[in-house]
Amino acid sequence: MKAFMKLAIAGVYLFCAFCLTTPLIQAANTGESDTNSDGKTDQWIEDLGGDKFRVTKDRNFDGIVDYALNYTADGYKEFEEVDFNYDGKMDDFYYYRTGVLEMREVDTNYDGEIDLYVFLDKGVYIWKIERDTDFDGTIDYLKEYGPPPEGE
Repeated sequence: MKAFMKLAIAGVYLFCAFCLTTPLIQAANTGESDTNSDGKTDQWIEDLGGDKFRVTKDRNFDGIVDYALNYTADGYKEFEEVDFNYDGKMDDFYYYRTGVLEMREVDTNYDGEIDLYVFLDKGVYIWKIERDTDFDGTIDYLKEYGPPPEGE
C-alpha cells in the first residue's frame, strides 16, 4: 500500500507540474515587454500559428520597430530584418534554412531598393556576391568565390 501511495503522490506532482508549466510555455510565444524599464513597450512576440513566432523590437526606444526575427516551429531562425539607420524602413534582410544563414540582402544606400546580395554556404562562407553598383536596379557586379553549395 505504501508503494501505491508513493506512486499516486508522484503522479499528482507530475500532473501539477505539467498543468502549471504548460500555460507559461504557451504564453512565452506571445506578449509584450519593456526591456529597458522606461514604461513603454519595446519588444513584441507574436504567434504566427503552426508553432511559428515573430519577435519584433524597438532597439533605439523611439517607438518604431527596427528589428524583426521569425522563428520556425522547430525554434530555428527563418527570416530576420533590421533597420540599421533607424529611418523606419528595414534595409538588411537575412534568410535562413534550418537556422543556417543562406543569403543576405542589403539596401546599402537606404533608397528602399536592395542593391547587394550575399550568398553563403554553411552560414559563414561567402560563395557569391551580386551588386547593383550604380543603383539602377540591375546587377552589374558579380563575384563568385567558389562553386555553389550542394543543392543550389
